[in-house]
Amino acid sequence: MSEPRPVFGFGYSGKTPHDLLAVAEDLGATVLDIRFSPRSRRPEWSRKRLSQLLGPRYIHVPQFGNVNFKGGPVQISDPEGGLAAFDATSGAVILVCICADSSTCHRSNVAALLGAVPGVRVVEMDLPRETDSVEMDLLREKDQPDRQARPSQMALAETER
Repeated sequence: MSEPRPVFGFGYSGKTPHDLLAVAEDLGATVLDIRFSPRSRRPEWSRKRLSQLLGPRYIHVPQFGNVNFKGGPVQISDPEGGLAAFDATSGAVILVCICADSSTCHRSNVAALLGAVPGVRVVEMDLPRETDSVEMDLLREKDQPDRQARPSQMALAETER
């Protein structure tokens, strides 16, 4: 039986793009920007800047964006298109949007879609339980056994508690 493909949720509120880069490098992950509109009041979080910083690790997937991001019920733009974009990647993936709390974010809807894909395991980085950071460490070790957890990543997990 093969190991599950890890998908991590990452809300960037209160973090820097370099925090995201460090986590992506630690996990050997592709970053899927699931914002419908990849703009931000904080210019460092714009699509252009993230693409420059992350290089080929960065992919904007507007199909997983919430068309009602300015208000209203969550409506994922094109779930099938988003799944196709996900299928075009391999290895670990980080879903990124602004919301620090996934329970109030469309990221939880996208995570549910991906969690229904056979062989995919979704872990939110913002969950407060001790076991969640332990699960993230275990997934990282299984995905890349030769890498060690960086203190910056563990500090990042601690800031979400």
